[in-house]
Amino acid sequence: GITYQNGKFYIDYNIREALGLDPAGTDWIDIDSYDPDFYDIGMFSADELLNNGNNLVSYYGFDHTGKKLTSKPTFDDFFTERDEFGNFTRKIGAFEPIYIAGYIQDEFTFKDLIFRIGVRVDRFDANQKVLKDPYLLYEAYTAGEITTINGDPVNHPSNIGSSAVVYVNDVQNPSAIVGYREGSVWFDGQGTEISDPSILRTGTGIAPYLIDPDQEVISSGAFKDYVPQVNVMPRISFSFPISDNALFYANYDVLTQRPSTGNRLDLIDYLYLENQTSRINNPDLKPETTIEYAIGFKQTIGKRSAIELNGFYREMRNQIATVRVTEAFPRTYTTLGNLDFGCKGFDRFLRFEKNQEPFYASGLHASICRWNGV
Repeated sequence: GITYQNGKFYIDYNIREALGLDPAGTDWIDIDSYDPDFYDIGMFSADELLNNGNNLVSYYGFDHTGKKLTSKPTFDDFFTERDEFGNFTRKIGAFEPIYIAGYIQDEFTFKDLIFRIGVRVDRFDANQKVLKDPYLLYEAYTAGEITTINGDPVNHPSNIGSSAVVYVNDVQNPSAIVGYREGSVWFDGQGTEISDPSILRTGTGIAPYLIDPDQEVISSGAFKDYVPQVNVMPRISFSFPISDNALFYANYDVLTQRPSTGNRLDLIDYLYLENQTSRINNPDLKPETTIEYAIGFKQTIGKRSAIELNGFYREMRNQIATVRVTEAFPRTYTTLGNLDFGCKGFDRFLRFEKNQEPFYASGLHASICRWNGV
């Protein structure tokens, strides 16, 4: 990896060249004796600055030296492209998500009812590659693709679907199936659902039935294009004045928010996944969605006071949270994921006014929330 030739670091070669020394020599160099202006970041190769995952630089849309890219590198270029010296260039294209939105809204009255009705449509495309399967960095066989192992016929349990990923007893030389996985649900070799997939580990860890067990370079084969997300958000509210001092109202709202962080495809995360201990990005994050139903009542109880009661149910879908992808291959890692969350509750609000300006207010909020899925 991080060498120029004859076992030397690229930075070592460039410093010797700049000093007029033999690039392959062993002359002692006291790097602290030279002016900082002597050094240039271009003396380092990309892999030297990436430092086996302990990055000394972070970049995209620029190269590792800070120069803006003049072309758009492909996904596979990052893992395969080399310069004239044999160093990996590790170019990463700019993050270029595509977002389109539009809305229409109208307000009208019907007898004593006041309506406000509208709809907003958002389309979000992260415009990048994402893992086909968050548990696999390399392509693996599914149950529908396996009928024999080493020439011996295989009979899968009847409850195992054809899309289930197959796990075997040895990554390099599989001879028996030890389990399956459909999505994030695991099964043993007999098709019994299990809660602890670690029981499927072999002596070298979890062992999916890889299509190419000798593959060492990550490729786009295990990835797919991000699926654009289209969100339709109706917003409906109406109010009904019961009297001059009381008002009944109800509303239904759907709101979405694009991922604001952690969703850029960072190829460095995958390059050094086996060395990662911190959370990595998830380029497949979906927009967060909040659906709310509410019904309420407002009542003036004096010239200077009013009370409001409000009941609601709020469902939050695709909320972004930290998740752990246990028994992924080649290793378990922590990332961000979309989870669902639901709340129901009640609000009470009391307000006092003077000269039509509030000077005292108190409120009470009570709610019960739960995760709907993981």
